[in-house]
Amino acid sequence: KTPTGMSGIIALVSGQVEGDAIAHQLGLVIPDIEVKSPSQQMNELQSGMMTFYAIIWTGAIVATIVGALSVANTMFVAVTERTREIGIKKAVGAKDWMVLREFMSESIMVSLVGGLLGTLLGWGFASLINTMSGPDAGMRFFVTARLVTFEILFSSVIGLMAGLVPAWNATRLDPVTALRL
Repeated sequence: KTPTGMSGIIALVSGQVEGDAIAHQLGLVIPDIEVKSPSQQMNELQSGMMTFYAIIWTGAIVATIVGALSVANTMFVAVTERTREIGIKKAVGAKDWMVLREFMSESIMVSLVGGLLGTLLGWGFASLINTMSGPDAGMRFFVTARLVTFEILFSSVIGLMAGLVPAWNATRLDPVTALRL
């Protein structure tokens, strides 16, 4: 007869093979209960972690795409709004590489500031989750120096790539046409 009032029994064993054998024997002796072996529990944990990582990576990819599009859009607007300024600069002797450098620097700075703000928010959320889950939580979130370094480099590269086309368009403006707009 199945015991009532119990939700589970945990048996401590010395090894996974021994635990799998004991779980199998328990399942044969008491067929009305669900028995999970250490191997099954490990598989369930790995499956759950893969789902967790898939969600995290999907969010990171979407955030990267949105960030890159935001920087590109900001730079397109900056070039459009400063067409006359670009025309004046080129009319008084600014070279294409000077205009390109200016807009690429601006693009990198915009994405770098956004990346640093994102890092601060991420660090804040990680700290909040760690604090709320308590010291005995099975999983902790850490913001390491390596992660911050990667974030700085990554956001700079995103800014470089997202600002390339708008900056290139700025260098291609004809000074006379730009002054008329």
